[in-house]
Amino acid sequence: MRFFYSLLIQLTSGLLPVVALFSKKIRYFLKSRKEALALNQQASPSQKGTFWMHVASLGEYEQGLPLLEKWGKSHPKQERVVSFFSPSGYEIKKNKAEAEFVTYLPLDTPIGARTFIDKWNPKSRFS
Repeated sequence: MRFFYSLLIQLTSGLLPVVALFSKKIRYFLKSRKEALALNQQASPSQKGTFWMHVASLGEYEQGLPLLEKWGKSHPKQERVVSFFSPSGYEIKKNKAEAEFVTYLPLDTPIGARTFIDKWNPKSRFS
């Protein structure tokens, strides 16, 4: 099953540029993801690990905001990373979120996930 899921993700990522030729929204989605993921590669995360909150949309971000703020107050030295899937949520919060870094989540592939986790080193517990 995992093989077919990964194959579907790869096919979809290959087809998106074709769809973008006909869809302004998809074209924007691809362009903004490319820019955000390039910034992600340039970032220098803390070696102590980060607090990572993934949200699909702006609405989910707003629901998680109290947790993000509370974490920031109780762990002021820990970086907070917020990842979005939605272009609208990312665009609204990329420079205004209550986190040190805002990005897109890479496409759901083993390489994309491993690269993201290795980069940000999110921790499940902090001392």
